[in-house]
Amino acid sequence: MKNPIGLQGLLTKGGATAAETLIQSKAARRWLLRRADRMLARSLQAQNFRHMPERMVHMRRRAVMNLLYTLDHGIERGTVGRRVLRSLLSTFIRNVLLGEEDRMQPFYEKFGRYPPTFLTISPTKRCNLQCNGCYAGSTLADRSTLDYEVLTRLLKEKRQEWGSHFSVISGGEPLTYRSRGRQMLDVVAEHPDEFFMMYTNGTLITEAVAERMAQLGNISPAISVEGWEAETDEYRGAGVFRKITEAMERLRRHGVPFGISVTATSQNAETVLSDEFIDYFYDEQGALYSWIFQYMPIGRSYTMDRLVTPEQRKWMLEREMKLFYEKNRFVVDFWNSGALSFGCIAAGRSGGFFYVDWDGNLSPCVFFPYAVDNLYDMYERGDTITSVLETDYFKRIRAWQDAYRGDDGEKPVRNLFIPCPIRDHYDIAKRIVGEHHVKPIDGDAQIALEDPEYHRGMKDYGERIAVELDPMWEKMFPPQETVAQESTGEKQRIPG
Repeated sequence: MKNPIGLQGLLTKGGATAAETLIQSKAARRWLLRRADRMLARSLQAQNFRHMPERMVHMRRRAVMNLLYTLDHGIERGTVGRRVLRSLLSTFIRNVLLGEEDRMQPFYEKFGRYPPTFLTISPTKRCNLQCNGCYAGSTLADRSTLDYEVLTRLLKEKRQEWGSHFSVISGGEPLTYRSRGRQMLDVVAEHPDEFFMMYTNGTLITEAVAERMAQLGNISPAISVEGWEAETDEYRGAGVFRKITEAMERLRRHGVPFGISVTATSQNAETVLSDEFIDYFYDEQGALYSWIFQYMPIGRSYTMDRLVTPEQRKWMLEREMKLFYEKNRFVVDFWNSGALSFGCIAAGRSGGFFYVDWDGNLSPCVFFPYAVDNLYDMYERGDTITSVLETDYFKRIRAWQDAYRGDDGEKPVRNLFIPCPIRDHYDIAKRIVGEHHVKPIDGDAQIALEDPEYHRGMKDYGERIAVELDPMWEKMFPPQETVAQESTGEKQRIPG
């Protein structure tokens, strides 16, 4: 994104400290938010090389603005500390949001397309909890851990080759990571020009951990929560909800920005998207964002029964739109929000990511557990992280993504509310995995691939989802709609 906020010059000339001083003023923040909205509208229109519908471009603009609104609210409440704000400006704004195209231009000139924006990395399978239905099947006894030297090489390499300064850390529980005397926050400290978002169960965020996160400034934890205390403790273990809220209090006190990560199931979907639930975590606990992961039947004790029903998924989409537009909440659902990302972002798509697990397996996505290569093997051959992007497996997935989005110009954009090949179009994913003879990353993934009942269940689920969501897509994004060349000039109210 090319300087949508107008801070690049300030950051270059005066440094993050000067920008931080300016942003402490409420009036200055209001001016910056208005300027950001106008410049973002122009920038996103100019970058819409796929000629996506205008409403879709506006949704992307709204998503960024909602995140800025919640950040503004956090600064106002004092839950985003001055040290953290300084690092957010120098690391996240300057290194992630601003100038990304320029940094990625060398890759574009060499390959004719832009690289992924980030990686999702699970540095350890080890976890201090044993949650029901865990996609990773983690336990405290697990020892599978990515070697520190390999992990830090990977982080440096993606910055050098892709211009990427953002990483998502998953698990297992990242705060249990140990390798060559380093812990997870040591890795974060050694990469100060990288911004990390870390999915965590929150139970290991002690006073000392929160204080160090504040000192580092380049990490934001996304804390897993499954509903209220009863739902969370049932899924994650007795007393976990209390530990989570205690962790959030420590993060607020030290000024560390954080969000929540919610697994929506058939049992809790209505709860986790209720006004009461969202208001509690945003307004009382101070969360700045929330990621919704609809339960995916992979990993430990997977079952089709926990999938949100097609009717629930439609209801969730309607609720998410309401929260998005009427309450200015940054609530993103990794399936229902496909219109925000122009479809599936897996398999190293431009602007997307791929997944690296604790054993070094390289797969399209956390929820697409079939690996094309291994990081250790790749490095032993003398290859770099870019080599996996050129595998036939990843290219085949990206070709499907391109066709689904209508990038070839021959067909209209298909329903991006159901963008996922392995969840919404399982026949496609199974066919691609079979064509390329790739490796299941664990026994559960192997069983799912070979189970005819699983195949029938996933295929049926995708068909029923389409019946519910195709009419919504056609209503919101009619095929004849084209993108306006100029901004609509719509004025958006700045909350507060």
